[in-house]
Amino acid sequence: GGWVLVAILGLGVLWGVSELFFGMTWGGPMKHAFAGALHLAWHRRAERFGGGRSTGLKPLDLNDRTAPLGVEKPADFTWNQLLGFDACVQCGKCEAACPAFAAGQPLNPKKLIQDMVVGLAGGTDATFAGSPYPSLDGKGKPLGAHGGNPHQPIVNGLVDAETLWSCTTCRACVEECPMMIEHVDAIVDMRRYLTLEKGATPNKGAQVLDNLIATDNPGGFAPGGRMNWAADLNLNLLSDRKAVDVLFWVGDGAFDMRNQRTLRAFVKVLKAARVDFAVLGLEERDSGDVARRLGDEAT
Repeated sequence: GGWVLVAILGLGVLWGVSELFFGMTWGGPMKHAFAGALHLAWHRRAERFGGGRSTGLKPLDLNDRTAPLGVEKPADFTWNQLLGFDACVQCGKCEAACPAFAAGQPLNPKKLIQDMVVGLAGGTDATFAGSPYPSLDGKGKPLGAHGGNPHQPIVNGLVDAETLWSCTTCRACVEECPMMIEHVDAIVDMRRYLTLEKGATPNKGAQVLDNLIATDNPGGFAPGGRMNWAADLNLNLLSDRKAVDVLFWVGDGAFDMRNQRTLRAFVKVLKAARVDFAVLGLEERDSGDVARRLGDEAT
């Protein structure tokens, strides 16, 4: 009788272990919990834990000639990015926070992450139960039209290029995600491939990059006019002062008439508050923000 009881208990334990194992793999109900725990343990932005912030784009190692320039297919993502995709519980908080989705742009961050999961496993998005990508012309692809596999190019398979370019990189989705999934990093990685490997920057993006190369500003304005907006303000230059309390980084607003009014008003505020500040003047260079958001790490 004792052996029978031991056998029954052994079978019960074996059954429970197998349920747990298969539940954590092959799409089982425990997969998200298991992948989520590993994703958080090896998060690619560990500085976000404990109330910290990490919003800068991860740089590419341009000195490594063997490293891919961006992500072409699901298998190109890093292993901890793939864990992050599997950690998604489809709560929809990213979708609710996304300004592009709210504006009807062809982007749904929740579906984008699920499309990456589909791409790694192979298949189509036919079983996705949430909202499809919005369509500006009302002729968007229905569920089931997107699909791929780990070694198939993502763009025009799993997602359309316009989906990637609809992202404003505001990181609202990232901030809202309870599993701390890095949607924006994934989107920018895919943009990098389109820009650096394919030269497929959309609309006026290519012109902006050309302007940055030629004139060091997105609008293509003459660099010598960077401080024209402050010709009568007698601003201190950092090269003359050497050390100040505040460095006023003017940015590309120096070339825009509307922003110039804002810059002048801000200078008045600084002076009224008796802030010790200076500007770089003609030594100021473009920050690279626009180019990097377009996926260009080399300009």
